[in-house]
Amino acid sequence: MDIHWRDTCQCPSLEQYEEMVCKKTGGLFRLSVGLMQAFSSYKEDLSPLLNDIAVFFQVLDDYLNLSSDEYHKNKTFAEDLTEGKFSFPIIHAIQVNKDRRLLGILKQRTTDDDVKRYAISYMQGLGSMDYTKSVIEKRFEMIAQKIDELGGNGDLLAILQHLMTKMPGRPEAATAAKA
Repeated sequence: MDIHWRDTCQCPSLEQYEEMVCKKTGGLFRLSVGLMQAFSSYKEDLSPLLNDIAVFFQVLDDYLNLSSDEYHKNKTFAEDLTEGKFSFPIIHAIQVNKDRRLLGILKQRTTDDDVKRYAISYMQGLGSMDYTKSVIEKRFEMIAQKIDELGGNGDLLAILQHLMTKMPGRPEAATAAKA
């Protein structure tokens, strides 16, 4: 689905994007847990939690791809724009404002950092980056509550909390960057 949208330059809805993430990233999470459960007496269906974690992980990755200096050092600056990928903040921006600027940039598969900075600034102006950040924070809270309802898992929660520190602008992010 992801490749089809990119290659045909068809922007999915945020709901379609979330469905794709549940199938793609969520499928890998479900496979991993399923393999562990094959050798365990614990057989509870964790699919809803794993799908939520998959969406959290992917939307956070999409956000960091466009906003994190640390991410840019380890990968490429705004790699999703270069790949012509419909990531969560890009989809939101296209849905909020029906003009075709972002679609044009995605079609270019640009490596020009100035064009990418413009696209990110444009998305910020539309509120897409703030919206994406709020979705990540709400999803994290929902996941933490589900983990608690399932009896808790301090290690899993610590991993998710560590991922949250990667978001620029969070107080923990400044501390983590210095460490």
